[in-house]
Amino acid sequence: MRYLPKMGFALALMSQACTTVTAYRGQLVGENVPPDFDEMQSFYFWGLTPSVRVVNTLKVCKGRDAKKYQTTASGWDMAARVLTFGIYFPQTARVWCVRRSR
Repeated sequence: MRYLPKMGFALALMSQACTTVTAYRGQLVGENVPPDFDEMQSFYFWGLTPSVRVVNTLKVCKGRDAKKYQTTASGWDMAARVLTFGIYFPQTARVWCVRRSR
């Protein structure tokens, strides 16, 4: 019984992993270009609620096309997940827009 808290903590740690999902539209965006939109989004209970967060790329890009979309769980996001045992489940959303020609 005395190992139960340690096992619970180990399971909580193992169930968390840094993740990144990236989608490109058209040509790739350079890695050194900062995103036009970068927001930490809050989810709760292992990401089950709310089930969907929407980023309006028309508003973010001000009429331009979105070139790259990314959701990621950074180190800070992961720390919050582990410390709250998944009750608070933050994730960061980023959008890169097509650059205007000069």
